[in-house]
Amino acid sequence: MNTLSDDDLKVLKQINLDIGKYEQEGDWKALRGRLAVQELRTGGEAPVLAFRRASGACVDARTFLDAVSKGAERTTEITSITPEGDHIAIVRCVVEMGGRKYSNFRVFVRDDAGAANWKLLAWANEAF
Repeated sequence: MNTLSDDDLKVLKQINLDIGKYEQEGDWKALRGRLAVQELRTGGEAPVLAFRRASGACVDARTFLDAVSKGAERTTEITSITPEGDHIAIVRCVVEMGGRKYSNFRVFVRDDAGAANWKLLAWANEAF
């Protein structure tokens, strides 16, 4: 099925707005809670993220989270939310910060097709 419920759309929109807020506030713990996770063989979980910075640098979850600090005020405009089956959604948005605009492409996943527990798996952005 390639449709999202109204609740899915609402949740995904709010998560993306929250991401900007958390980045602006330097709240790495809240951001960590939005990331996809992998179960470790030794027990526990670790965040998973493939992230491409506007500079072109690609980093993992740990490097991304380690760099989170209070930043400039930003606005997020959601331009599209597209389902890719029941477990994947693509969110495109424009983030404006410090007089510059950035195109963001974010991939969210969930384990249960009926659940609202969307997690960020991949994120790429570039200035325009």
